[in-house]
Amino acid sequence: MKNIYRKRKLTLLGLLMAVLLTAAGLGTTSLTAKAAGTKLPAVSAQTVGPNTIKVSWTGVTGADGYRIYQKDGNTWKTQGDYKSTTRWVNVWGLKPDTQYTFTVAVLTKDGSKLIPGSYDPTGASAYTASAASKPAETKPEETKPAETEKPSSPETPAKTEKTVSLSAPSISAETVNATTIKVSWKGVKKADGYRIYVKKDGKWVKQGDYKSTTRWVKIGSLKAGTKYAFTVRAYAKNGSEKIWGKYDKTGVSAVTMPASPSVKAQTVSRSSIKVSWKGVTGADGYRIYMKKDGKWVKQGDYKSTTRWVKINGLKSGTKYTFTVRAYAKSDSGKVWGSYNKTGVSAATAK
Repeated sequence: MKNIYRKRKLTLLGLLMAVLLTAAGLGTTSLTAKAAGTKLPAVSAQTVGPNTIKVSWTGVTGADGYRIYQKDGNTWKTQGDYKSTTRWVNVWGLKPDTQYTFTVAVLTKDGSKLIPGSYDPTGASAYTASAASKPAETKPEETKPAETEKPSSPETPAKTEKTVSLSAPSISAETVNATTIKVSWKGVKKADGYRIYVKKDGKWVKQGDYKSTTRWVKIGSLKAGTKYAFTVRAYAKNGSEKIWGKYDKTGVSAVTMPASPSVKAQTVSRSSIKVSWKGVTGADGYRIYMKKDGKWVKQGDYKSTTRWVKINGLKSGTKYTFTVRAYAKSDSGKVWGSYNKTGVSAATAK
């Protein structure tokens, strides 16, 4: 009986110890999974460009992979998971002249799962380079920050190390009509596509992305008589990311055609007719035409503030027809707007 009691006592004691060890995270499976994860990789961060920081770390023996975390306020968010052979990654899509902080944790396999180990809570920081009025780049999609998440597909060092130098496209812009401007550019070697930007409130704003074979685009739905500035930037694909090339920071400008002014003609005397019109947006001046022998002939040019003119030296008791056309000044000269092709008529007094 004593021997049986002792055996049961030892069995119960063994079970109790196993439960306590498991609860403390010291069971056989957990110990194997966390063995490498308890070591901390030495992390460093280095400025690469206005949108890129290079994150490097020392390898840890027994690691099955690494997870980079990026600090968002006081919270660490997962930036990505990488192979055990990876020692550095270029993190893209960052804001210019901004400090970012990163840390790295070791990943250890536990069956089909990857368990992140400890990490340096301070991390390593670096600033992106400054870039005034630089077109905004699309920020890469972040993975979910939870540490228990399923690991994302790791990027290989070869993919991350890809470098491409893209020159700034040579661009031009020309007026099409009152609501449309045509933007054209020359192709850039190794470009996988192009992005057009339009300047708004002194900043470059994305207008649209286009194929590598595209060389011109008509930008519509614009305001009549308005000056617009555009620039074009080439990009090369790097997996799911884009490597951005240089661009013309000044850009090129063009003015949409001014609208057609509303015109009136009124008898003044036996030799005079008053021609008046409503001003139109963006007009830098106006030209009055008078019809002679079925053709429009220039009568005179007037300032943008002028709204009426008295036409003198006419024959008494004679009908005259007039029209008015606005123009806007552009880098390439005057851009003429549309006009009333029928015109308006009035007769001098008899």
